[in-house]
This record gives sequence, C-alpha cells and structure tokens, in this order.
Amino acid sequence: LLKVKEVCEIFHISKPTIYDWLKQGRLKSIKIRSRRYFHWHDVEQLINESKVNPLQGQAVKQIPAHR
Repeated sequence: LLKVKEVCEIFHISKPTIYDWLKQGRLKSIKIRSRRYFHWHDVEQLINESKVNPLQGQAVKQIPAHR
C-alpha cells in the first residue's frame, strides 16, 4: 500500500489534487482509520493510462516494478 505522500511524489502533484482525483474516480483508495492508502496496482494503472501528467504537462516519473 502507498501513502498519499508517496502517490503525490510519484505524480509530482499536491495532496488536494489527489483528493480531487478520488472525487473524479481517477484513483481508488482504502481508508484505514483516518488515513487513505492506495494499491500499487491502481497507481500503476493510472500511470499506464497516461504517461504525461495532464496538470503539469511533464512526463511521469518512472517507478521500478513493485516487489
């Protein structure tokens, strides 16, 4: 599972953007107590759908395969 901060770093976006993506259905999360977590598979799927970050127009940082 990935934390919000880790997903923000992967996509070079802010926390409010992550929450916007959740509302838009672009990304799914799991809520454990008061924290949100993301499955690696869901993040990887979003990367594969768009190799360019639509908010900044920059290539998404390549991430090594999940162990």
